[in-house]
Amino acid sequence: SFEEFKTKFIEESMKIFGSGWCWLCVDELGYLVIISTRNSDQPIFKPIMVVDLWEHAYYLDYKNDRKKYLEGIFNILNWEVVESRI
Repeated sequence: SFEEFKTKFIEESMKIFGSGWCWLCVDELGYLVIISTRNSDQPIFKPIMVVDLWEHAYYLDYKNDRKKYLEGIFNILNWEVVESRI
């Protein structure tokens, strides 16, 4: 379900200590996978969506509350664009 995906995406994003990214990717078999990377590391699969986890992305609006920032991201994502990248 979408709620399960959202929960898993946020959980994976919260695993990063410090700066990084959380990606929704398509693996070599065509399955969707959620991957988090530290600093400027890149995923090994084809990315179709990425969320910036660096403090500058959310510090001013969310007062360094990463979870609240991540929950808000889902209100502004353009899923048609994400889907077109598959």
